[in-house]
Parts: sequence; structure tokens; C-alpha cells
Amino acid sequence: MNNCYIQKIPFLYLLLPYVHLSLIVDYYLDSLTGIIVSVMITAFLGFYSIKTRQLPALVISNLLNFVISFVLTRVKGLFQTPHTLHSPYLTITLLLFLFLLAQGIGIFWGSFFFKK
Repeated sequence: MNNCYIQKIPFLYLLLPYVHLSLIVDYYLDSLTGIIVSVMITAFLGFYSIKTRQLPALVISNLLNFVISFVLTRVKGLFQTPHTLHSPYLTITLLLFLFLLAQGIGIFWGSFFFKK
């Protein structure tokens, strides 16, 4: 395999709807384990993207993950009756910003440790 493709393998995690996965783990385990693990993985991916100079792959996979998360939220909303007063888009958006903040911190530390 080409080395460029091997370096992009960790970004496959961002193609999963990791916001929904972390919320599922949070719901079934009654803990913040899913969210904390997802934040740590996304921070590592930010660090890794700077180390391997794969920042465009990180941006593209984040955009795809945003679209997938909002589409899943929309599809799930079509099959549920509106019995709650809160918007699921607010929760998804806040978690996506939390994960972006974690990636930004990883990018900062990656650029701090790996000067050109």
C-alpha cells in the first residue's frame, strides 16, 4: 500500500457518526465514558493530523461527519413523535463543537511539538 493511504487510516473514525456513538454509550452505561473517549480520540486525531501533515483530510472528514450527524438526527426525528421540549440539534451541535475544540487543542499541541 502507498504510505499516503496508510497515514489516512485513522481518519476513518471520523466517518462514523461518533457523536451518536458517544451518546449511545452514555445512555447505556449511565456514564460519560463514551463522550470522554470520543473527545480523547478526536484530540489525538488533531495531533496526528499535524504530525503527518494531513490537515485537509481532517477538515474533509469533519465536514462529512457533520453532515452524517445532522442527517441521522433528522431521520431519527421523522420516526419519533415530538414528545420532548428540547431540540436534538442543539445537543448534537454542542457535542460537535466540543469535539472540534478537542481537535483544535490536539492541533495546537501537535504544532507546538512538531516544528518544521
